[in-house]
Amino acid sequence: MKKYIHNTRTVLLALLLGVCTGCNEEIDSLETETGEEITTIRSLMEEGSLLIKTEQNEDKHLFYFETDTLVIPYHKIIQLTPDIDNWKTTLLFADNTILEIPTLGTSFHLSDKNIKLDPTGYAPLSAELNLLLPTSGYLTVCVKGKHDGADLSHTFKKYGSAYRVNVHGLYENHTNTVYITQTNKQGKVRLTDSVKITVPDLQLNTQYPQISMIIAQREKMEPGVTLINFLGDNEYDTHRPFIIDNYGDIRWLLRLKDHPEMRITAHTGLKRNKKGNFYCGDVKTGRILEFDMVGNILNTWNIQEKGYSFHHDVIEIPNGHLIATASKDGSIGQDGKVTTYDYVVEVDNETGAIVNEWDLKKSLDETRKTFVPAGDTIAVFGNWAHGNAVIYSEDDDCIIVSCRYQGVAKLTRNNQLKWIMTPHKEWKNSLTLLKPLDAKGEKIADIEILNGEKNHDDFEWCWGQHCPVFMPNGNILLLDNGFYRNYQTYDKDREKAYTRSVEYKINEEQKTIQQVWEYGKERGKSCFAMGVSSTDYLPKTNHVLFCPGVGTPTVNGRGGRIIEVDYKTKEVISEFHFSVPNYLAFHRANRISLYPEGL
Repeated sequence: MKKYIHNTRTVLLALLLGVCTGCNEEIDSLETETGEEITTIRSLMEEGSLLIKTEQNEDKHLFYFETDTLVIPYHKIIQLTPDIDNWKTTLLFADNTILEIPTLGTSFHLSDKNIKLDPTGYAPLSAELNLLLPTSGYLTVCVKGKHDGADLSHTFKKYGSAYRVNVHGLYENHTNTVYITQTNKQGKVRLTDSVKITVPDLQLNTQYPQISMIIAQREKMEPGVTLINFLGDNEYDTHRPFIIDNYGDIRWLLRLKDHPEMRITAHTGLKRNKKGNFYCGDVKTGRILEFDMVGNILNTWNIQEKGYSFHHDVIEIPNGHLIATASKDGSIGQDGKVTTYDYVVEVDNETGAIVNEWDLKKSLDETRKTFVPAGDTIAVFGNWAHGNAVIYSEDDDCIIVSCRYQGVAKLTRNNQLKWIMTPHKEWKNSLTLLKPLDAKGEKIADIEILNGEKNHDDFEWCWGQHCPVFMPNGNILLLDNGFYRNYQTYDKDREKAYTRSVEYKINEEQKTIQQVWEYGKERGKSCFAMGVSSTDYLPKTNHVLFCPGVGTPTVNGRGGRIIEVDYKTKEVISEFHFSVPNYLAFHRANRISLYPEGL
């Protein structure tokens, strides 16, 4: 819409020129009044509306702004000076008022001075972008992919002109093109410019798994990238997290082995907290750490100083506190021997104090050794429970703990056992046992199935499980490793071995459990992982991520697989293999957004 800016009295006087004499001086004075034009332009500038272009049309100047078009009589402007390189247009009005109007330019004048590759020394596939834009707007960065659909982009939520942000998603041994786009408040693109960032050869093939893309229906895959919590040379080596795109290319990593304070053994690995940072625990030092995507440490909580040692998993709960699986110094079992990996603690995120403790010896039965095969070297040194994961039930302020050698237990804040998901063999308190149902909802009464000595067509227990996850419907998804399944000593090469992702529906009032979905059993030993590993639900596509991560056969040896499966049809949407020389590929893998939501 065009706005015609003029003074009403001037127009009326002009119409009277034929009958009014001696008025010329007054008319000339009124015609040069520019207050309304200046006020209107300043108002557009204040709302952030950029001048796009100007035109002269007969006796008028046309000013095309992002949100409006102004028409100003030609004689009211003495001089119009565009300076597109510097994103401005200068107007000298007839009353000698000067306005400098922010104007769309043709370049951001990007150079190496705007880019700092690997800003901390630990994130070689990230760069810091420092940018002062000529005018305020929203900033989008996009790293051009090597393949169709491999671009990685993000629009920052800050509205402004000065930016200092990290760009992620670069390729190693490659000159990366990074596109920088500014949009206005309405989301309309003003300008896109680009800068080149060259990353040297990092020799990632010698330090990270060999990645093979087996299947990739990219148009069907859950959006995002995949975070791989790689264990390094062994389970107690320095953690080496990295991210792959939908082609299997590594697009982000942290070189924690080079970090003086973060040479961490993280076990389950990195998770995002509410602020968008990563946190994890360190087995070696007993610390829980919070850090950003380039390795800047933001917070540390030392539970070792409080008499505990971290083991495997840490989560954030809604009040900001952290809950971690742990061991406690001086923990002694009923036999007078030291016990390990049988505590869960809650850490105040502000003070670092331990505000709650769950001693699994008091809620479970430490004398029950049903799931420890003879000669198993993992279940030594009092490791009767081996708590390997924890999730939080917000509805009733309870925790659910996965114990490799006992099953999955739900505990109140006062450490009272609400139920346990486990074969019934040798369990003393039958009131807390979940009773299995078949597909029709009928109770399964066969004592051999209840005890886990054989399986039902509709139901089987988890064995050596990891990674419980809440489904949107309240059910629990688990990674059933199949370790010591039906009390058969595991053998990674045995024909009957399998690992699966399995979903259970639990009725807490009736103390029943029903298996409603599974995947992996049909893949047999090809997806078997006797330890670690993970599963996850992908809400945007209704897919499941099935991730056997240790000793699993691959096209180039052994390691792990990340398989995305359609929940409804069980069609394999994508499958990537990770081959390693040392058997251990990863503990967990998750589909995430490259940048934190809200950034």
